[in-house]
Amino acid sequence: MKIFVITCLVCLLNVVCKAQIDTNSVTGKNVMEKIHQLQEKKVDTIVCYYVTSTWMIPVKDDSCTAYETKYLIWVEDNKNFIQKFTNCKSFQPITMNSQFLNLIRNNYSKIKKEKIKNPEYIYISKGKPQAIQQITTDISYNVFEIYTAKGILTKKFADYYLNEKYVSGKHLNKSYYHNQKSSLNQLRKIIGRKIRSIN
Repeated sequence: MKIFVITCLVCLLNVVCKAQIDTNSVTGKNVMEKIHQLQEKKVDTIVCYYVTSTWMIPVKDDSCTAYETKYLIWVEDNKNFIQKFTNCKSFQPITMNSQFLNLIRNNYSKIKKEKIKNPEYIYISKGKPQAIQQITTDISYNVFEIYTAKGILTKKFADYYLNEKYVSGKHLNKSYYHNQKSSLNQLRKIIGRKIRSIN
């Protein structure tokens, strides 16, 4: 009975995983295949990171143009790895330090609840403070998909919401310091530095 329940849970996890990444794309298929390989090896924390936008600029690589780039991060045999995937090819995994995955493991519950807030400023109208939230649609989003034995945790947030200290260049963004201190921003900075070093 126990084996049956475990088998059902593994099948359910595989179905849920496939729902997260677009497996219609070459990149998505290759990333999902790698995730399944790692899960079969009992790797307990796997992170897929990518940036999505309405205006992504394709990158020419030899004879191929990369329209989609994703990164997988995991720990195996006490070594931390990052692997880059594009629609052109799957790169070889390279090692990285443990800071990124340690931050996730040590703050998982906090990250699960955490939100990056919209830029917000206060102005005075008729002698009373009024809160205004600024929302924009034409922006790039950071996406973290964290695969664990508990399931998949997806966190998606806009770069714009993190970088905007002043709304419209003059109003102090009340959300700025909250967003800067967040674990999600720390993860973004760590992975950003690593990606710049390998590209």
